[in-house]
Amino acid sequence: MQTANELGNGLWSTTLNFRIETSSGILQFSADNYTVNEGEATATITVTRTGGTAGTVSVDYASTDDSAIAGSDYTAVLDTLNWADGEATAKTFTVNIIDDSTVEDQERLYLSLGNVTGGAAIGNPNTAALTITDNDSLDDPSVSNVQVNPTSVQAGDTQTVSWQSNNQAWYFFYLYDLNDQPVNTNAFLSADCQAGGSDGSDGCLGQENPSTNTSDSWIIPMQLAAGSYKIKVAVWNSSSQSAGALSEAFTLSGGTLDTLLIDFGTQYGIWLRVNNSTWVQLHTLSPESMVTGDIDVNGQDEVIIDFGETYGIWLRMNNSTWVQLHTLSPESMVTGDIDGGGQDDVIIDFGEPYGIWVLMNNSSWIQLHTLSPESLVTGDIDGGGQDEVIIDFGETYGIWVRMNNSSWVQLHTLSPESMVTGDIDNSGQDEVIIDFGSLYGIWLMMNNSNWVQLHTLSPESMVTGDIDGGGQDDVIIDFGSPYGIWSRMNNSSWVQLHNISPESLVTGDIDGSGQDEVIIDFGASYGIWQWMNNSNWVQLHSLSPEFMVTGNLDGLESDTAISHQAPEDNTMLLPEPIAVPLPKAVTPSGQ
Repeated sequence: MQTANELGNGLWSTTLNFRIETSSGILQFSADNYTVNEGEATATITVTRTGGTAGTVSVDYASTDDSAIAGSDYTAVLDTLNWADGEATAKTFTVNIIDDSTVEDQERLYLSLGNVTGGAAIGNPNTAALTITDNDSLDDPSVSNVQVNPTSVQAGDTQTVSWQSNNQAWYFFYLYDLNDQPVNTNAFLSADCQAGGSDGSDGCLGQENPSTNTSDSWIIPMQLAAGSYKIKVAVWNSSSQSAGALSEAFTLSGGTLDTLLIDFGTQYGIWLRVNNSTWVQLHTLSPESMVTGDIDVNGQDEVIIDFGETYGIWLRMNNSTWVQLHTLSPESMVTGDIDGGGQDDVIIDFGEPYGIWVLMNNSSWIQLHTLSPESLVTGDIDGGGQDEVIIDFGETYGIWVRMNNSSWVQLHTLSPESMVTGDIDNSGQDEVIIDFGSLYGIWLMMNNSNWVQLHTLSPESMVTGDIDGGGQDDVIIDFGSPYGIWSRMNNSSWVQLHNISPESLVTGDIDGSGQDEVIIDFGASYGIWQWMNNSNWVQLHSLSPEFMVTGNLDGLESDTAISHQAPEDNTMLLPEPIAVPLPKAVTPSGQ
């Protein structure tokens, strides 16, 4: 009942609540929650009659699924409870619980009352939850005997992974290197891994939901570099996760070989070392510089050559035709996929007054900056899938980065002696390795976030490459006389390659083994030697070249007749190599 009086400009009110009693009583559950263990077979549910006992009354009860499913977890109920005239005793009914051996979370069903007769009323609670707790437990999970088949694969192949486990559980798959460290899988991260919160740094490949399966398969991604790898399988259940087990190693071959391009100078011109077995002349002219990159997205690198002021820049397209890129001779050139389009762009310093220009996607020219820099390198330093351009603008401006082809970020105010890039910690991001000269030595910009000193000495030259097939780049450094060539292996240890300081260094997988070779010009006395598979020295030629580059120019036949649009001299045959033994490496005292 509600009454109201005026009070100023408002109202005040009083509400009176009445409870309707019945002489036949009120029927309700004794509790709103019941719990039963799966192993107890039945759950007993109580319904009470209170507030009156006059007459015969009844009420129906029924079950409804929630997370517990009738027929799998319990037996559904639908029946009636009856009370005689004057009877106040509580009534009960049972719910049969189905016991299984599956490890489960707790499950729930609902019970309800309805269709009351005899003048009784339904009270509160008239619904109740019944929770079933599990009586099964898991052994600590374990996995063993992980195997892969086949153990020699190429990109696009399907590989089967098998294992043994003591549990029906979730299985997680990871990619590891030969040093038993995760390989970053960010470039081909699966939806399973993303849903689980992985960024690829843990090597995540995917997962399989709880099952009795002991094998699975995956397709070797095209983005995975040639090399040797292992698969790790870990198992997880609701109680714990196993440390996992690693498979034996498998080898991913590149399917193609890097070709070595050598400028032997004005007398001999440019020659290719094809399949590490055959010499083929590319051109009789000696160029100013050369770089390689896949600028038409067909899987073959083009050679971009500066033939000097007379002829300008020419492209060797798909190792078959010559195309002029520009009539100007540049100061320097690099390649990199700076827009993430899947094909390499050519970044060119045309010098003063033109500055830096980019040939984007082999179709259009875009000016990057009006200043002419000291040097340029490219690398994906933020792991975004686009190469950044790292530029030394000299003493006045220092080092700047063109990030994701959209913004300029200063990396350092100092102008360095030289710069290279490489993913030396297997993070999926390239590091920038910088020689700041004799005062500061070599420093690394790690993961685009912090500076780490690599060495106090200033080197003569540096290159990067994965020379042990471990999945991460090593840094090969010429420290000059008397220290010679040293390699920073897996960003953890120093290994001397040779005590002689060379004229130049390049890297490339010229035998298709999944490991980069180091190709070294030891000068006029010793010629060109290769450090093969990080294990042995092989002489390539007795001549000392002007410079060398590598690239994937597969498809070239050794007897290909080459016609040139740029004028050429009379072809000179390349002299046969003269075997000159390379002196044995001697470790300097104190190293």
